[in-house]
Amino acid sequence: MLEYIFSVTWAYTFALSLLLWGIGKFVELPVGLYVPTVIPPSFVGTLLAVLCLLQFAVALKIESRYEEKLFRNIIWAVWYPLAFWMLSLATSLVGFTKAFLRDSKQRGLWHTADRGFR
Repeated sequence: MLEYIFSVTWAYTFALSLLLWGIGKFVELPVGLYVPTVIPPSFVGTLLAVLCLLQFAVALKIESRYEEKLFRNIIWAVWYPLAFWMLSLATSLVGFTKAFLRDSKQRGLWHTADRGFR
């Protein structure tokens, strides 16, 4: 539950940061609301990328006993967290907002496509 709370809080604060950054490109914002950049500073970004690649390298080393040609894909592995975070951001924003704004007496339902089974 704590991870979910942190994830949703991160999603909304990041979305707010993106919104303020975008508005700040066209309108002068007060100093407390101005977001100069959404990209991490060069040292922090590099450190994150190196640690991510190190984690993937350890995982690939462990898995290399079973799959021999995994290391040729390590350069693409650094994009996985970015895709995961953006997908998590989108689903958190949409899902939590829909759940929060619906009628509290209405139950949540899962609708799936009809596959011909009855």
